[in-house]
Amino acid sequence: VSMTNFGTFGDSYSDWPDCFTGLVWDIGSEFPKGSHLYSLYNAAIWIGGVVDGDTLVSTGDIRCGYDQHQEFCPDPIPFGEMITRSLAESYLGDEEQPVSDQDIIATYTDTVALSDYPDFTRGTYHESLGLHITQKSYAWSHGLAEDFILIEITVKNIGDKDISDLFFGVRARPAVGYLELGLG
Repeated sequence: VSMTNFGTFGDSYSDWPDCFTGLVWDIGSEFPKGSHLYSLYNAAIWIGGVVDGDTLVSTGDIRCGYDQHQEFCPDPIPFGEMITRSLAESYLGDEEQPVSDQDIIATYTDTVALSDYPDFTRGTYHESLGLHITQKSYAWSHGLAEDFILIEITVKNIGDKDISDLFFGVRARPAVGYLELGLG
């Protein structure tokens, strides 16, 4: 599954390169590797809550016609760069040890928007909940563990206000098929 540091999985609507290979994929999820068989178009996280009596929502999934923007954004590189690890490689020093054959760690916040598009649900510009997201995905290539990917998401309030009635969800667009050309 393609992962981003914008709160999306699968096809991110954009030409973001894969953090392992640097290639741009038109396929959200391919299994088995190299088969061009896919089972996910894309998915995005949605987080909502109440801040000072106002219901706010931040999402990795915003499309307004052909325009697109994200409400989750990484810090500028090198701070917001995705981290990749693998059990196939050796690690030294204080860095966390890998958990799987393909670990992908991304961090991002909802405090900086990439565009000036208004929030389509409110008709105003996006108002941040003040969230910092740490997203870790783990994939294995052997036997019993090759058919799934674990995704761990930690949400932290970095704002100066309390958030009540917090809700977390993932909107997924599954799609099953065969893509003749796997690269974009």
